[in-house]
Amino acid sequence: MLAAVTAHVDDERINAAFKAVATVADALGLTWQERCALLDIPRSTYHRWLLHGVKADQDKQDRIAYILGIYHLAGTAFPGAGGAKGWLTRPNPHPAFKGSRPLERMLAGRMEDLIEVFRILRGVEAIWS
Repeated sequence: MLAAVTAHVDDERINAAFKAVATVADALGLTWQERCALLDIPRSTYHRWLLHGVKADQDKQDRIAYILGIYHLAGTAFPGAGGAKGWLTRPNPHPAFKGSRPLERMLAGRMEDLIEVFRILRGVEAIWS
């Protein structure tokens, strides 16, 4: 019985997190291809998750968590510079981005790219703390 309750809570959490990612994607003006690249899923899966809820393995759950973490950190680290959207969508001189937008790095589709963007923002947060 407890396992069923725990699974239900986890399902609710991952569904809420996915809806938050969809909201972030809307705020960033992402195309369907970009949304799917961030999550490394086909478009049909994205639509199925929107309509019927998320059935995701640990990799996809981690991607969702990193996307939300990145958006949150960017918004708190750069509130006066267009917030998260501004930081993610403007060219960035950081060596990891080589003058491109942090969002481009995230859209490469590799988990390592999400982790790197998150790591950079954690470093910025540490400086301001």
